Amino acid sequence: RGGIQGYLRLSVSLLGPGDKPYVHKKEEEDKAGGDGLILLPPTMKREVVFLRVGLYRASHLPEMDKTFVGGRVAGAAINAYAKVVFAGYKAKTEVVDSQSPEWHTEFWIPVLVPSVGQKITISIRDRDKYQYPPYEEVDILYLSFDDVLKEEAPKLGWYHLYGLDS
Repeated sequence: RGGIQGYLRLSVSLLGPGDKPYVHKKEEEDKAGGDGLILLPPTMKREVVFLRVGLYRASHLPEMDKTFVGGRVAGAAINAYAKVVFAGYKAKTEVVDSQSPEWHTEFWIPVLVPSVGQKITISIRDRDKYQYPPYEEVDILYLSFDDVLKEEAPKLGWYHLYGLDS
């Protein structure tokens, strides 16, 4: 398989004490178009903020179920879910049996800034009950925490998913 393997719509923002998150309306969705280690001196002051990752929906995900000879099962749905990993924190959405799942889920991750974690990993997966591991990766998206911190990451946007196997 080559080319784009679907899309994921998500938002990422950073909130400090007393900050209020921007809550987008569903109508806005349609309009809005490596864990490296940082050594910190012991005297550096750190503050707690919240990394908010909103996973809203994916679109045009591929059919993932395989036949016994390795081909794809035509017309088979994907049992889609998303998993977020950042600086030891892990969370996942519910499983939705659709090639265009809607999750409308947010994860609030407490972060000490400056942070030792730099890579936000968001993977889209197909749950498979009868294999090990019990999932197949559709694609993995990596975001830079520094980009979110500097407000250089889109607050709400679509990201291309290209798939892991060609």
